[in-house]
Amino acid sequence: MYEKPEKYKSKKVKGNKMSLKGNIFTFGASLGLSLLLSRAINAYLAKSDGSEARRKDKGPTVMPSEIEEELFSRVRSFFGDEGHLKLRNAFVIVVGLGGVGSHAANMLVRSGVGKLRLIDFDQVTLSSLNRHAVACMEDVGTSKAIAMKSRLQSIVPGCDVEAVTEMFVGSSAERLLSGSPIYVLDCIDDINTKAELISACKRMDLTVLTSMGAGGKSDPTKIRIGTLGDCVKDPLASKIKWKLKKYDISADDVMAVYSCEKPVASLLPLDEEQRQNPQDFGAVDYLRLRVIPVLGTSPSIFGQAMASYTLCALAERPYAAEACERMSMNLRQKVKKQLLKTEKERFGSSVGVNLDEDDVELIVQQVWAGRCAVSGKRFGGHNPLLLTRWREDQLPTMENLVLLAQSEATLLHSKGRSSLPPESVKRIEERLVWATSYFGSQDDGYPSDIDLVAASARFSRIQSSTGNIDSTTLVAVGATLITFSMGMLMQFSN
Repeated sequence: MYEKPEKYKSKKVKGNKMSLKGNIFTFGASLGLSLLLSRAINAYLAKSDGSEARRKDKGPTVMPSEIEEELFSRVRSFFGDEGHLKLRNAFVIVVGLGGVGSHAANMLVRSGVGKLRLIDFDQVTLSSLNRHAVACMEDVGTSKAIAMKSRLQSIVPGCDVEAVTEMFVGSSAERLLSGSPIYVLDCIDDINTKAELISACKRMDLTVLTSMGAGGKSDPTKIRIGTLGDCVKDPLASKIKWKLKKYDISADDVMAVYSCEKPVASLLPLDEEQRQNPQDFGAVDYLRLRVIPVLGTSPSIFGQAMASYTLCALAERPYAAEACERMSMNLRQKVKKQLLKTEKERFGSSVGVNLDEDDVELIVQQVWAGRCAVSGKRFGGHNPLLLTRWREDQLPTMENLVLLAQSEATLLHSKGRSSLPPESVKRIEERLVWATSYFGSQDDGYPSDIDLVAASARFSRIQSSTGNIDSTTLVAVGATLITFSMGMLMQFSN
């Protein structure tokens, strides 16, 4: 049996002693720093006005630099100093402060967004506490906007929060959306008002992110971020698309958070009294009176997704969200097989294809959103989609593969890129440039971003190997676990 030489054994013992001393020193230093910080926070809070009524009306207060630095330390380490500064200087408007909007606003403030305008005409109700981010029993009966402002400024006193207790209507858009916000989050659940807000944002050239229906849905793995044109299996989205056509707005020009899960619960029927006197119920005449069942985790994850997308965009660290459902293994293999066949037919060999099925899915989903780059058609029907080289003189890599319908691919192969519509060519070129910058080069001998992202797709979408994790990710993971646990409990109870 092999034994280490004595000198190594003694060095190991010595190292353990040094390690213990180092740990004791580190623990003592951390404890001392925590105590100092705790004293600073207590002194700061002691000077603050604790009156709930007055706190609702007062503006942001200047936090001591050491408190602000510690408060946003994880966010700063995630986005870097430049990205964090962009968040601190950002102005975001959130319209609708129910289950989705409250969670979005909550995480925006906690992550360092410097200025928010919160717009909602409604009051906190008992039935809304199952999904609201910060409201509690004492807030019932009060304005959602004012209650939200109060809670957020108790979390981050230095945040500039404006509460507007008013319903959004198109005629007031110029005033309610004034101030040049960088982002507008549409968390309204009424179809007409939602369409008016999106239309106003497009007219005023404001970036808007809209939320589709979270009610009646339960599966967090079905939640996606993409264009409204990608959104399927959502009754609200179908009606919004129809409404937006009247404003001459394309569904492909509006980014949305949505679920591709079919609703598992329907609107509740009206009771006898509501049917006889509908005018006596509901806050506003033309808003929906029937109630849809809501599992509180679903709107919370919608809100977290909106906050995550917005924060990363504000800090100029955008990500490529999956806009469609996962491809089946059979479809992935079929697309790869067709790519190999096309390579052999065009170039006599397929040795240049260094992609597996997961890479194929990544290219199809994240680069091309599962749509033909020319026509925008999805998989299915008699005109199948396939991956093919865009430039013949370059290898079939991530940066040079385009998803086309069979008819467009045949045209490209026989007559070249000039045979395709100029606007499509421009859009494809821009998307390939984006893919190159986002996923990086594969020729430097190191694992590329596409390798890392593909590995992430194989094992997990969430990386927790470091402490620098976006807080919206952590909360979304927690909500997902809660949803899963509730589902398991229901199974056992049955």
